Amino acid sequence: LKVLTIFLDSYFLPRAEVEIKDRHGRVIGKERRIGVEQTPSGEFRGGRRIDGEFDNPKASDLRKAIADLENFKKGKKVTLRERDVVTGKISYRTIDPRKYDVIIVEGLFTLHAPLASKADVRIGLASTIGQQFLARSRRDIEERKRAPNGVATKFIERAPYQRAFVLPTLVNADILIDVTNFRKSKYARAMPVRDAMYRTSFEELLQDLGLVSDYRRHPGWKKRTGNGKTPGLIPGRTYAERKAWLEEAIKNRSPKNIKIIRNTLLRDADTALRERCAEALGMLKDKGSFEALKEAIFEDPSWGVREAAIKALWESQTPEKYIPVLAEVLIRGGPEKLKAVDILYSSDFWDDKSGVPDRKWASLIPNFNKVPYLSDIIKEIKKKRWPMLSCIEDWKPEP
Repeated sequence: LKVLTIFLDSYFLPRAEVEIKDRHGRVIGKERRIGVEQTPSGEFRGGRRIDGEFDNPKASDLRKAIADLENFKKGKKVTLRERDVVTGKISYRTIDPRKYDVIIVEGLFTLHAPLASKADVRIGLASTIGQQFLARSRRDIEERKRAPNGVATKFIERAPYQRAFVLPTLVNADILIDVTNFRKSKYARAMPVRDAMYRTSFEELLQDLGLVSDYRRHPGWKKRTGNGKTPGLIPGRTYAERKAWLEEAIKNRSPKNIKIIRNTLLRDADTALRERCAEALGMLKDKGSFEALKEAIFEDPSWGVREAAIKALWESQTPEKYIPVLAEVLIRGGPEKLKAVDILYSSDFWDDKSGVPDRKWASLIPNFNKVPYLSDIIKEIKKKRWPMLSCIEDWKPEP
């Protein structure tokens, strides 16, 4: 059995030199960072500056990764860019998938919804913060010969990204390998008593290095810098403060506040706040938020945020816009497909008299009869009953 392993490290965006500027726009230094070709210097993603933070999906070229996987499945040759993490040297390798029986893709974002949908089997790994820190320390210190203090600092700065962008994707796994008593519940509650010392030590380490230890604050913020403001995102240090600002913005409905809500939906690390922002855009019925909601539906790692964005899209957009997007959700699959089915079933998409989709709306979807679940839902509706979950889960395309 010939096995090929592909590491998502290959898709980190190239390094480049970035000018570091102070708040007056004066250049105070230069630094080499990853991802600047896609995320310009100073841009905020995930609640903080993204330049160089590969634990954020925006710093990796996942679109190319998806395209490469599609080509692998078609048997086409693919050229991969590989980077030596020790020397930093770049090399290229052309792979012919026909020579291998199994292709394994390994990396932080293998369960990121758009990428995971291309896999035949999706496997996730659940472990505690302490176990991850030990594994990272051994690898970086022993194998890559890096300074212990630098390894610890980088791990702490990137841990909030894991909570925001990696942990939520475990829901997309077909098989979850539990290397501890992780249990499928909220991260903090899932830690068993014998591992509690890892969390305590982790928080003490945050304080020793002068970093924010409370996850409810913006991840990565240093205590000595904070005035409670992150450009382009909802201001405030705690979730309660930021939620209060959001509630006030819903009442005021100013274009500036709506823009901030959109930015927070796409860039903030707080999953609960991103979900609330999606709901707010639906309540505001802001038609200008179509692209932001669409990106959240297909790119956000959290199922709750994707579902909230689907509902907001329905509440704020016309059928001409939301129906094709919901059809794409059904084609891609994922837990949010039930929300898409629910909306299509209860909206103007259906003709109440005939019990079939309105021709005008159905014409918006290419190959309508081959879209997952829709043909089976039609049969159930003709029987004057709610579409059964069995027809959704066991759907097979029509010949």
